[in-house]
Amino acid sequence: MQFLRNDARAICLCAALLLLAGCGVSSQSAATIPHWSSAVGQANLQGKSRMLPGSSSGDLIYATGGCGGTCVISYPDLKLVGTIPDSGAASCSDYQGNVFLPKDAAVVEYSHGGTRPIATLNLPGGSAAGCSVDSITNNLAVVFQGSGANLAIFTNEQGTPTQYETHITSLYSGYDGNGNLFVNGFDNQAFALSELPSGASDFTQLSISQSVGEPGQRGRPDLRG
Repeated sequence: MQFLRNDARAICLCAALLLLAGCGVSSQSAATIPHWSSAVGQANLQGKSRMLPGSSSGDLIYATGGCGGTCVISYPDLKLVGTIPDSGAASCSDYQGNVFLPKDAAVVEYSHGGTRPIATLNLPGGSAAGCSVDSITNNLAVVFQGSGANLAIFTNEQGTPTQYETHITSLYSGYDGNGNLFVNGFDNQAFALSELPSGASDFTQLSISQSVGEPGQRGRPDLRG
């Protein structure tokens, strides 16, 4: 299960403790998912979109892989306030609070606290994985499985993406505060890291001297200006 905190600071956090770098899938349990609010009811959540009124005005955590898709949890009180049927592999959000769920050959976008998709962005290949948004340009980067190119960048989160070859088997991505894009994954079964500097047209694989475990994704706060 993956958790995405969505507020004025958009932070993508993986695993049940919200702080681990490795992103995995675990079963839903009472220890990790709060009880459904009585104001929403105990109806079958499978395939349903529901949101407690007023939830969009507060900070939210999006926990993909639960509630038949994605659980929406209030923060910091950790109450289950909503559910949407779409899930995603390593979700991300922008500084406006819009949430992006990469799934199969597309990325589904929801507004902060929204129950219906506001956009669907088609990828040039299948098996979408990690995504990230550049707080400077609002460009959306999405890792996908493709022949040759395996990363797509949607300018201003829309349109037809520009495709890039990362030179590694990429899984997750992340922008830094200067607009540099990093992806991690594997190269010959070893951890690998590649960078697309801001304004560059090609990725460069980086040399890593230290031993690194499994690839993962952890977001950086994006403060609203």
